[in-house]
Amino acid sequence: MIGQNEFLEIISLLEENYNKKLNDKILKLWYDEFKGYKKEWLKIAVINCIKEYSYFPTINQVKEKMGYYLQYEEI
Repeated sequence: MIGQNEFLEIISLLEENYNKKLNDKILKLWYDEFKGYKKEWLKIAVINCIKEYSYFPTINQVKEKMGYYLQYEEI
């Protein structure tokens, strides 16, 4: 599953793209939601969010993007 450093690296893509810095409490909330998933799933979902949304996505929106992969693999 995804480690904290890998998670922060992927989330930095969102922060840089949307010019928004998440504070420590929000980062912990996001990490707690995604730490059980594969790094590749999160990265693909984040990239797809960047392609589709002109605003910073929510946790739920990122999870929706991950849904495609989750239907074919077990967590």
